[in-house]
Amino acid sequence: MLASTFDILSIDLPGHGQSGEFTHEYSLEELAEELDAILKKENIHTCHLMGHSMGGYVCSAFAKANPTKVLSLHLINSMAGADTNERKIVRDRSIELIQKYQEAYISMAVSNLFTPQEQELYEDRIGNMKENALHLSTNTILQALKSMRNRESFVNSLRDVDFPVIYIAGRRDNVINAQLIEKECFNLGGRFKAINSGHMSILTSSDTIFKNLHFVE
Repeated sequence: MLASTFDILSIDLPGHGQSGEFTHEYSLEELAEELDAILKKENIHTCHLMGHSMGGYVCSAFAKANPTKVLSLHLINSMAGADTNERKIVRDRSIELIQKYQEAYISMAVSNLFTPQEQELYEDRIGNMKENALHLSTNTILQALKSMRNRESFVNSLRDVDFPVIYIAGRRDNVINAQLIEKECFNLGGRFKAINSGHMSILTSSDTIFKNLHFVE
């Protein structure tokens, strides 16, 4: 839908898709710098940012560092704040599990992205996701978990920006609580939309997300 009207630049995280694996632990700020370098290479001066989950954290870091380059910021099943203490504990447990039981962890983690109803409806897609995730190296997964756990809050940097910030949350998201997202959105004066989905709303509710993008009339 978007491709017929807009130029779309999709970027893989390190070690995912066609992107090479980083040999060192990285911060979200470093990923934001990588994103800025890609935009410069593509001669893109301003853009609408859309980030799902960890992608939203990266977009928030980019918006903090490069506010004049952002036309709008869409955080889908994501937020600009740091992990809560409880969430950091979950990350630490995940880090321990992934080093001992990677295959079992991946199966559990991917399933947890979906509601029980979605698991039935998207059984084949979920199976493919698990299969693809098994090809990720342990190091790639650990680096991603650590960068999310260690990230700072970007909320204060977004309080007085000149671009709109749009939050789209899943009411049944087991990864990031929709009420927590709504509270952050209210504090920033952003636009909030809750949809009846789990964490993978970009797959299960793509039409609804499309209708709530800031730049789509």
